[in-house]
Amino acid sequence: MSSKINKIIIFSAFLSGLFALLPCFANAQSLSLASDQPIYKIGSEISVVLSLDTGGNLINVVDGTISFPEDFFDLESIKTGDSFLTMWPERPALSADGKISFTGGIPHGFNASYGNVFSFILKSKKVGQGIVSIADATVLLNDGFGTELKGVTLKPLKIAITSFGNIVKLPPAVDKIPPLPFKPIVSRSPSAMGNKFFVSFSTVDKETGVSYYEVREEYVLIPFFGPWYSTNWQKTETPYILKFQHWWSRVYVRAYDGAGNFREEVAVKPLDEQGYAILNNILIISVIIFLLLIAVFAYLNHKKYKP
Repeated sequence: MSSKINKIIIFSAFLSGLFALLPCFANAQSLSLASDQPIYKIGSEISVVLSLDTGGNLINVVDGTISFPEDFFDLESIKTGDSFLTMWPERPALSADGKISFTGGIPHGFNASYGNVFSFILKSKKVGQGIVSIADATVLLNDGFGTELKGVTLKPLKIAITSFGNIVKLPPAVDKIPPLPFKPIVSRSPSAMGNKFFVSFSTVDKETGVSYYEVREEYVLIPFFGPWYSTNWQKTETPYILKFQHWWSRVYVRAYDGAGNFREEVAVKPLDEQGYAILNNILIISVIIFLLLIAVFAYLNHKKYKP
């Protein structure tokens, strides 16, 4: 757990960009679970929304778990398309212990009385009262230090399941639109990723939400002569440390939504110092070989026409 907390704090500092500390206003900050109605008939589909009230504070990371009684509900789906969070080190997903775990962030922070963290659909299967609750929740301030927002109230959701009334069936999600265009950024910094080149990226999908990203690198031996080698598509999250560190490469990033639609964007990684040294050696060797060929050709030509 301590390892995960450290990663979350580092993620928060990364998102905030080490901005100056902003004033915090101790207000009614809370994480709440809500559904459209308090009572459902057994067999109904129930849309549950996890929302955040920042209480006047600028935050950039939300982390936690959601639990529900498995004898009362089945998890049908999870949607992040309406979330104010744009980056997911841990996308909301059902873990082995039957809980929904998540860690999400937003660069530059978020401050509002209502923010959709994500939503999910439960299907009721037992008469009685089921309680959907939030646990191990952490909200971090956008202060550059990963400071935890204290006093966050966790508001569970009580749902009554009956054997009478009408069964609620939610309309199926129809999504034929890929995620929005985005721009992958290749960077390198002595203070991040061991001074290695990495690519960062983020986009949103307003229908079914971004499900995952893939990255592929295309190694370019010499510009204008095309690709020489490439990696396979790698399922990953941002930021992604590049495999090809020294030479030119094209970095392709695909964002997939929950319906399988994807958008592909590309960035170019430049040469580093070692790459320039290699290029310089290649040019020197090429010039030497060219001059040798000219000399050999001249010698053979002279010998051929020598009387």
